[in-house]
Amino acid sequence: MNTTFRNILIFLAILALIAIAWFFRRIVVYVLVSGVLSIMGRPLVDLLSKIHLGRWHFPRALSALITLIIIWGLIVLFFYHFCPACDKTDQLPFNYR
Repeated sequence: MNTTFRNILIFLAILALIAIAWFFRRIVVYVLVSGVLSIMGRPLVDLLSKIHLGRWHFPRALSALITLIIIWGLIVLFFYHFCPACDKTDQLPFNYR
């Protein structure tokens, strides 16, 4: 196979992947966000899994649950702190409720 034909096939394959990603863009966004959250939360899960209280230690599932609660709490706290306009829906010029 000559290099020109090979380069054309690679280019077409990349275009096909981009088209598929565009078609499933909503799903791709969720997968990327979940990947980022997984990468961010793994050190905390590992840290919580190392905690021992006598003979008992945190199961990995419990560590993951606590990590998710912490991440969601930080997200809610961020929006609560930096979006004070969210509480003032009664002052909007249109009927929000």
